[in-house]
Amino acid sequence: MVYLDWVINMEEKIKINISPMTMEILSNDMEKFAFSKNNKLQQNAFLNILINNYYQEFIKTKENQINLIDSVLQGSNKNSKALASEIAEKLSKNDVKDLKPFSVTLNFKPSHIATSAIEYICYYCLKEYSLSEFLRMLLVSYTRLHPLTREKIIFKDFVENINQAINKGVNIIYRLKENSSLKQGRPIVMVSSKEELFNYLILKKDNVIISVKLSNFKYISLIKESYNLSQNDLDIVEKMQFNNPSFLYQGKEEEIHVQLTYEGERMYSSHYIHRPPYIKKDNGDYYFNCSYFQAFIYFQRFGKEAIIVSPKSLQKKLLTFYQKAAIANSKEN
Repeated sequence: MVYLDWVINMEEKIKINISPMTMEILSNDMEKFAFSKNNKLQQNAFLNILINNYYQEFIKTKENQINLIDSVLQGSNKNSKALASEIAEKLSKNDVKDLKPFSVTLNFKPSHIATSAIEYICYYCLKEYSLSEFLRMLLVSYTRLHPLTREKIIFKDFVENINQAINKGVNIIYRLKENSSLKQGRPIVMVSSKEELFNYLILKKDNVIISVKLSNFKYISLIKESYNLSQNDLDIVEKMQFNNPSFLYQGKEEEIHVQLTYEGERMYSSHYIHRPPYIKKDNGDYYFNCSYFQAFIYFQRFGKEAIIVSPKSLQKKLLTFYQKAAIANSKEN
């Protein structure tokens, strides 16, 4: 009956009552994943993709919970499966009680993207719940996942295409959100930036190893062509994975030697954004295998507390930066 009622009223919006906390996480994801147009969040488009990409995993998680409870009850109750289902349903409803009051109302209208998902939910999953209750539990479950996992859910189709290309060793053609032109590259590995909580794809494009945020892709498709990967390419990929995937490497870069004062070591311990991990240290002498650009961005805030010993090109670049800053500030005074 619920399924038929929804089909008859499928032009109507579905009201989903959620907590302010849940809404805040959803809104942050919409903004972070660029679901906006003319400075306005595209809430309905985001919800359609979220529900379509996550409902099967959410249902599977609930089924696994029932099976786990059933395995505990077996032998002590003849109707263990039915009882397990009842317990799981009560746990699910109790799980969202902490988030009350549900004072925020989402007006969700299924598009062609999520229509099949909603039909499946209505037909198979609403024995104990209303459609609004079920969707609320789904959204709450999504918001409790790690941010990197949430990003992969929203961009599920891209992730599947990327993984397929990596497994086959073939190229992709792709388009980015900020640039409409088609590009070609060979995906190598998907990694995360721990400080920013974004997923990055490392790929070879125009004979250069680069990285692209997963959320920056607008279109991805596989092609049969494949770029060869040299040992130098693989070495750069390994460095990007170890240090930070968001910084570009310029050819064969030397080991970086930095001398830190006592205050510099304290700053290194507390300033973690873009911090390169050292490969060795000897008292205040730290050695890094990161890109020059990452070292420049990170250590420029240290002033006299960090001295670039080598390479000289990086030392000169940082010195020029400080000189220009000093000249600019002296003019202001």
